[in-house]
Amino acid sequence: MNETFQMISKNAARLKEVRDDSDVSLKLEDFQEERMEEKTEAKKYDKIMENAIEGLVVKNLEVDLKTINADEGKTERNKKWIEGLEKDVYVQEALLIMKDMMK
Repeated sequence: MNETFQMISKNAARLKEVRDDSDVSLKLEDFQEERMEEKTEAKKYDKIMENAIEGLVVKNLEVDLKTINADEGKTERNKKWIEGLEKDVYVQEALLIMKDMMK
């Protein structure tokens, strides 16, 4: 398992632990300290899907461009969707698997 997927797995385990932890301190200072620790821990995982995948170019089909560009809202949603795909580690892993299969 590569480093990114290990981080995703660790983050999922951390989130489950936070969700399952029903003990909350009644002391305001302790409560705030716990929340700060959780936020600090969460920041470690913020960069998992932050960077674009090197060499991956995502484009719309020519036949779809007319429909997408007809509406400003669709254009913006499409732009965000493409940006997300370009950073998606699952897309990257699928492409690497297909590349290995073609050998």
